[in-house]
Amino acid sequence: MRYSNQSYHGLLDWRLGLCFARALVDKRYSVGLDGDFSDPSLSDWHVLVDRSLQRLASRLPGVETREISGLQAFRLGSNRPWNLVVHPLWDVDHPQLIVEAASHELGYQPNMVDSFNLDRRPWLVRDAVTVDG
Repeated sequence: MRYSNQSYHGLLDWRLGLCFARALVDKRYSVGLDGDFSDPSLSDWHVLVDRSLQRLASRLPGVETREISGLQAFRLGSNRPWNLVVHPLWDVDHPQLIVEAASHELGYQPNMVDSFNLDRRPWLVRDAVTVDG
């Protein structure tokens, strides 16, 4: 963090950096996909997601939240589909483990919203989940 890059300070995330580095050196590291969030870079991920969802709900009327297979989900109104909050390093094109379990519990493939954008770019999330009408 220097003056010359201060416009990016809000995008820096040490937890995400640690997860990325560990995934590079440990092929068995699943970044929490197996439900194990005990790694220091993931231990408070659920708390951060909850905080981001509370902030989103305070800005947008009608936001509903619920837990699905150990992950947080939200929707913008009771007649809307659920959006599943996932870790930014998870492959949303090929859901596995807890993401696959959440999709199965819902009975459909939900829209995936990564926690980084939910926290740092909520307007992008709002636009992405409301684009279908």
